Amino acid sequence: METKNVSIRGVKKPIWNDFRAHVVKNEIEMGEATTEALKLYLKKKKKHKPRHRFLDLKPVDFGPGNENLSNKIDEILHGEKK
Repeated sequence: METKNVSIRGVKKPIWNDFRAHVVKNEIEMGEATTEALKLYLKKKKKHKPRHRFLDLKPVDFGPGNENLSNKIDEILHGEKK
């Protein structure tokens, strides 16, 4: 797999120090540890991101007497009678 050299700004110092200490203690390459951290971050973000699609919406039954509800709403909002 192709690799890339990067420079990251704005990392909180205590977080970086803990991460660096873990890498050194466990004798892991910094690139390998950073790649794994980024993969975990992306996996977490994708897992918790709700996906709402228009086609997933289900019709709602508002009970008897509301069969023409959308026409009533249009009439109220737009003054149109269909």
